[in-house]
Amino acid sequence: MSRTVYLRDSAQAAEALAQGHDIRFLTPPDGAFTAGESYYRAVLASLGRPVDAIIDCADDAAVAVEALNAGWRGVVLRGPAAPAVAAIAKDLGATLYRRAPRAIELPDPSRL
Repeated sequence: MSRTVYLRDSAQAAEALAQGHDIRFLTPPDGAFTAGESYYRAVLASLGRPVDAIIDCADDAAVAVEALNAGWRGVVLRGPAAPAVAAIAKDLGATLYRRAPRAIELPDPSRL
């Protein structure tokens, strides 16, 4: 069973993976804007193994399409353009979420 967790950084992700968790990562709300799609892509790449991940693009369809074209297989998009972008996601073998999946927030490793 996969658990969806919010992703903060590579240290947090590496710790969760080292503990053997089967995890699907979700950026924080509006993550495509706060840290940026390329930041989260770099964090995931640094893990050294494929990890399912979902990026939150708020209500910006252009950013969601850009994330899909960059290789994201899960995108959160709210707003009226979601159905059209869902068709693009489907064509790319990805999933569009109209709202973020339920997720847990792992503790910050630096605070443990």
